[in-house]
Amino acid sequence: MTIKQFTSFKNSTRYLVILFAVMLLITSRSLSFIPNFTPTISLIVFISIMFRNNYILAFIIVLSQLISDYFLGYYSSMLFVYLGYVLIALTSKYIMKNLSFIHIIGASCISVLIFYLVSNYGVWHMMGLYEYSLNGLIQCYIAGIPFLKYSLISTLLYSTTIYVLYKVTLSKYSNIESLLHK
Repeated sequence: MTIKQFTSFKNSTRYLVILFAVMLLITSRSLSFIPNFTPTISLIVFISIMFRNNYILAFIIVLSQLISDYFLGYYSSMLFVYLGYVLIALTSKYIMKNLSFIHIIGASCISVLIFYLVSNYGVWHMMGLYEYSLNGLIQCYIAGIPFLKYSLISTLLYSTTIYVLYKVTLSKYSNIESLLHK
């Protein structure tokens, strides 16, 4: 299925896909016992190619995060986490002009870096754990390296898994495209 084919879905199908995307993103944040080892970034990378409208994409991400944070707890740097996720979605749309393995890996790696830079800046800026200087910001980024490692491993693992499942499903059910467009 190409990006153009997805965007040709009927409105009712699109609304179901939006609801499913929100539910997946809500669930993805509570799937891990290892910090930052979640499918959230991978899901955002894939969801980003499904929606042309950037406002709908941002709405899906922010809504899902607000709902999941309602259950997990709000925190001072959450605005930066949400901003990181929206930037990931917008960046992924431009990297993933077509759905190929190399684009998935590239978007996944860049997305993890975006999340690391934006979310750790938020921790430094909002939480008062580090002095407000360049040295404090560097210390914050250094302290975030273990989380970056887990985020990179999980995003590559989940993105590869989602991509392989998509390809296997598409090859097994070659007429799925015609079913989706009815």
